[in-house]
Amino acid sequence: MRKAHMAWGLLAGGVLLLSSLLAQPAEINNGVRIQDLSGRNQTERAVTISRFFAQGEIAEFAQAWVEGQQVPTQCDVKTRWPDGSLQHALVSLRVSLPASKSVTVTFTNQSSGQNEGALTSEQMLGGGYELGARMELQGNSLLTADIRQMIEAGAFSYWLQGPLCTQIIVEDRSPNQAFDLGWDEAKSFHPIFVATFYPGWRGVKVDLIGENVWINKVQDLRYSLALKVGWPLPDAPAYTTNNLVHSARTRWRKQFWSGPEPGAINIDYNLPYMIHSRVVPNFDLTKSVPNSAVSAEVAAFNRTDRGEINGVGQWQRAFGTTGGRPDIGLFPRWAVRYLYTFSPDLLKVVLANADVSGYIPIHYREGEVIRSFEGGEVDSAFGRVISTYGRPRFVSREIWDVNQFSAPADRPKLIGPMVRTAWSVDLAHQPSFTYIPYIVTGDWYYLEELYYWASFNLMNSTTGTCDYCRHDWGYINESSAQVRGEAWGLRTVAHAALLAPNGTQERAYFHEKVLDNIAVREGKMNVRDGVFYDSNRAPLWQWGRKIVQRDLDNPLSYLVRPQMTANVPATEPSIDKSKTFAVLGPWQQNFNYLVWGHMEELGFPTGPLRRTAMRHLLHQLQDPEYNPYLTGAYLLPVAPAQGVFFSSWAGTREGFSAGMRNTNYWTNGIGDAEHGYPYIAYAAASFLTDVRDGALQGANAWQWIQQNLPRPQVLDDNPKWALAPRQTGGVSEVAIASWAPRFRSWKKAPPQGRKKPVLALK
Repeated sequence: MRKAHMAWGLLAGGVLLLSSLLAQPAEINNGVRIQDLSGRNQTERAVTISRFFAQGEIAEFAQAWVEGQQVPTQCDVKTRWPDGSLQHALVSLRVSLPASKSVTVTFTNQSSGQNEGALTSEQMLGGGYELGARMELQGNSLLTADIRQMIEAGAFSYWLQGPLCTQIIVEDRSPNQAFDLGWDEAKSFHPIFVATFYPGWRGVKVDLIGENVWINKVQDLRYSLALKVGWPLPDAPAYTTNNLVHSARTRWRKQFWSGPEPGAINIDYNLPYMIHSRVVPNFDLTKSVPNSAVSAEVAAFNRTDRGEINGVGQWQRAFGTTGGRPDIGLFPRWAVRYLYTFSPDLLKVVLANADVSGYIPIHYREGEVIRSFEGGEVDSAFGRVISTYGRPRFVSREIWDVNQFSAPADRPKLIGPMVRTAWSVDLAHQPSFTYIPYIVTGDWYYLEELYYWASFNLMNSTTGTCDYCRHDWGYINESSAQVRGEAWGLRTVAHAALLAPNGTQERAYFHEKVLDNIAVREGKMNVRDGVFYDSNRAPLWQWGRKIVQRDLDNPLSYLVRPQMTANVPATEPSIDKSKTFAVLGPWQQNFNYLVWGHMEELGFPTGPLRRTAMRHLLHQLQDPEYNPYLTGAYLLPVAPAQGVFFSSWAGTREGFSAGMRNTNYWTNGIGDAEHGYPYIAYAAASFLTDVRDGALQGANAWQWIQQNLPRPQVLDDNPKWALAPRQTGGVSEVAIASWAPRFRSWKKAPPQGRKKPVLALK
């Protein structure tokens, strides 16, 4: 078995993102602002901050400073950069907040995470905390799951541990499944609690999670649900719903405080620093989302079912629905608006929408001990999301089609009745459900959702070694995903690989699959100066070249496979059907450029692939034989005949209809910030500035589209596609003086006063 984490370290040490490993510019600090929303003073309020740090900035563990004063800090490390520096951590501290005011918290290095002294089960259940939570499921009989009973039995693991915060995941995910529930022998319902303790505060934050996701006992469950929270356990439930249809392959989650809840706060996570850390791409900080856009987003959300159990929120149930949609993009519109404002009202929208992810029937948890996760002999996949090693001939299509596409040995085991849900899922229109929510909360539930979607995406293509298959490598193939689905599918796998905690099997597995997918794509695009042409992944490169691409020339770097069939719409007026056999949406290719650029900034070796493929966009914008306004077209001529790509840009231009070839204006999506093709091309072109081909230079291409973008002001209201190139030594090529005022306030770190003695954490 190839060990992805070993390969990853070798790659990172040599070729990964040398240009991106920049020292932190002095103009940008790494702080956050915490604001009181309760209207009263909060003294020594405990808070946990999810923070993604720039590479090399925090060598060991994060130390918090509140308004320039050093305070006791617990740092739970989740991931580190390849050089060992801190990447993602959950940082716990106490702050005193004046009523309706805010304080700034910045971070430096300390030599210890202060992770000793986590609460024991006896302490959690003792008199210092008002912990009580129970799920009651009424079906043929009453079934219950009680958090205290499960903790007493030792059925929990630590997510955060130390003297300032203890967070535990309460479940039995062992083959014993001692606390699983059901009205038959299968016991398909899997209960989970998450409990968060802050010593000195009697209240406990409790998540109650119900799963129906075991792949070896698939059936719908029907019950009435009551959730009771508090200690002593109250008679009145905190939540009820009757006649709930808990569909197979879904899960739900509700959050409450057991005991007193601390005063409300809001955190501004500092978008300039998030950009600098590379956890998000280089959003244009001259843009400023107005309050009217925030109000409109909240109002749009409030017109939905607000993400209640089995709800939809603002998502589109039928993924394939056409037209501009707020959920489609690198991130959804509401998440990007939140990043620009950190509005507490928008945070509620972002998190409630994220919870909907659990209601979508794509979740499979392995229920057989004999299955492998990473391909080894002893790495049992039991309790994890399913993998290409454990079920190599499983295809993650709609379950009604599973028997058609999956081999019998790897199929889900259906043991009871099921009703088709209203969700219709694909990769071509797949949103990002929980990446931004996890980044700003560190919520384990959202990380697991990333795992589920990444698993689904890797197993979506047909199994086998053919040109339209996924092989054994989990190749996300356009034959099932479409070119746009290749982008969105790989994006989510990369997010899972990035954020899976160090040392976990999930991190090794998803990293391996990301590298496998890049290797095949390098072969497909004939990238010989990249990472994989002469490496242990050379067989993947060769398969991409010889089988997927059939070793055919692709001089204009189209992303589509050469085995295209005639697909010019009969009524499409923009294409000359006498000269064009096949077409492709140029915006679909732009989605891939966006994803590869984002992945490169996160540390994945997509640079050579991106630069090779993006010569296509460079020529669209700069080639004298082409017309740059055609970059915003709905369709792009790809082939004059079956299996033969256009070989010149003059020929490609001739593939358009006579009235389209010489257009001198943008023809599609002007003013449409959701899915306007010029704006998608603009976002993709932000990753073009280092691309060269002969006399053509990406910097000139960027300058042209920046100067000619129609109605750029629409990206203030909705900056989903408002990206800009980076420059060495700073966040953006745009001067800080031109940033929106709320971002300029982050340009300098607040002065740190004399060191306040740090009390020993006990």
